[in-house]
Amino acid sequence: MKKLLKPACLGFYILMLLAFFIIGIYYADLVDAGKNQGLAGGAIVLGYGVLFGGIAFVASFFIAYYLKLNIIKIVNWILLIVILSTWGYKFYQFQQRDKDKPDIEELKPKPVSTEAEPVSTTMNFGIKPRRPTAHSMGQKQFSGMGFFKPDLFGTEALYFYGNLNLEKSILEHSPADSITFREGPAGVPEIATAPPYLVPAHMKLDY
Repeated sequence: MKKLLKPACLGFYILMLLAFFIIGIYYADLVDAGKNQGLAGGAIVLGYGVLFGGIAFVASFFIAYYLKLNIIKIVNWILLIVILSTWGYKFYQFQQRDKDKPDIEELKPKPVSTEAEPVSTTMNFGIKPRRPTAHSMGQKQFSGMGFFKPDLFGTEALYFYGNLNLEKSILEHSPADSITFREGPAGVPEIATAPPYLVPAHMKLDY
């Protein structure tokens, strides 16, 4: 039992924990354990690391009991090299990722000198036409992700329009296409029909 408390063995326990924690994270990434899991994806990947590291930590006591001390020292060096190599590789990746990021000044929208008159026309499903922006006027502008919240209560269809003439009302325009809804399981609304080009990045109709 005194052998298990020697410095080489104590270092072996810690190195096994760290090395297999890293292996568990890489394994989770290999099998896409956190893919399409939303906010839970990071916790799932971390869980794999903790699971692998915990099992290796417990097993390291039994391994150290049966291995000779000089072999444990060699294994410690191997585990240390694996950990440092992995850390160095990930550090290099982070450095390269920071270099590839665009300058924040380039992402700032340029001021628009032309002001558009406000539009009072309101579509029959609660969406107001947007006033012209720098992007629509041919100037470059950085735009983030947008959100659209339709009123699904008492609405059978939402209509898509082409180029709008802002001097006319919505009733004077003919819709180019539409999207319809139906009540799904447990009363959750779902899409019944939609044009093929409607591909939302994220969609939560129940919210």
